[in-house]
Amino acid sequence: MVTLTIDGRKVEAEEGKTVLDVAKKNNIFIPSLCQHEQVSAYGACRLCLVDIISGNRGKMVASCLYPVEEDLIITTHSDDVMEIRKNLLDLLLARSPESEYIQKLAEEHGLLKSSFDIVPEPDNCIMCYACTRICEVLGKSAISVV
Repeated sequence: MVTLTIDGRKVEAEEGKTVLDVAKKNNIFIPSLCQHEQVSAYGACRLCLVDIISGNRGKMVASCLYPVEEDLIITTHSDDVMEIRKNLLDLLLARSPESEYIQKLAEEHGLLKSSFDIVPEPDNCIMCYACTRICEVLGKSAISVV
């Protein structure tokens, strides 16, 4: 077990777990689109970015990929993180304007509509790649990324 701090709260976690897994287990919300329990972590959407301090070094990491470690300090909603999430959601809202989940997340981040006016062919794909990764796990190639 390791002890770390998430948003000022000390928590214990099993070594090898990711920051996102530990946050979820402790009812701390970090948005994520590409994380799916049936496949390995991917880090494509980047919505799960968090600020960390490890030792004397701080940086921003994808929480779905970053393993917890002793004395790690994590901030899930810093100003920098929120600005990046808002920009990502602005792009996703332009691409997937009909996605209810994207609409909900965008609204939670103060976006009612995308700042991008021109969208070639909007659809509901949120580019999480879960469909392609699950196909791979199943040994199928029905869907792929091009």
